[in-house]
Amino acid sequence: MNDHSSTKPKKNTENARVVLYGLIIFSACLTLLTLGLCNLLKVPVTELYQVLIATLFRPSPNICPAMSIEKILVIKLFYLLLFLILLAISGLGVLVKHSPIAWNRLSLRLLTTTLMALLLFIAGLQQVSRLRYLSKEYRLMSHPQSEIATVIDFCQKVQSIMPGYHQATIISDKNLKVDPYLLIHRTISYYLYPVISTRFENNQPADCVILLAMDNFFKDVPEGYRIIYIEPNNYLALAVKKELLNL
Repeated sequence: MNDHSSTKPKKNTENARVVLYGLIIFSACLTLLTLGLCNLLKVPVTELYQVLIATLFRPSPNICPAMSIEKILVIKLFYLLLFLILLAISGLGVLVKHSPIAWNRLSLRLLTTTLMALLLFIAGLQQVSRLRYLSKEYRLMSHPQSEIATVIDFCQKVQSIMPGYHQATIISDKNLKVDPYLLIHRTISYYLYPVISTRFENNQPADCVILLAMDNFFKDVPEGYRIIYIEPNNYLALAVKKELLNL
């Protein structure tokens, strides 16, 4: 009974050593990984991790583009250096396993703990980016008078007043390559298709223009076009070639 009670504190001490040594090795590996990337890319630590968080979870209509610094894909370097570190740790584990030293069992547990810590670190970065994205999407979509509802109403009205099929261009003062206007641009394209195509060639003449979030629709309408519909919130407008009005 005394032997059993004496082995329990010994096991707890061993577990504490595994956690402590694992944290030390993990911190050392993470420091080497961070310093290696920062030195290679010539960027501060804060900028590096901002790019990593944005890259590890970055949903996009165009699959999943990776962010880069100085034309170098950060995510490829990140996983390459991470692989080298894991390879080094695994090699150390193999050497320890085949060595005659008595602390093999502790070393293998230490190796497992370190690998799990590295994987959890990557998963943590992904979840931070995922939460940021979902929070932004929730704010964008949850408002009852959101731009998305306005866009859908506009597209339904345009389809009802435009006979036949047409090709259109969307113009705006805003950056249509990033949210929220990227999402709005794609929503317009989706709900207007196939009556009016804005992203794909449909073998129809380009005779329509969609004006999005402009300060002055009449000032910014292209030459040769005339505005025929402005939605009630003055957020979107439809302009067509003047020749089309004479048909």
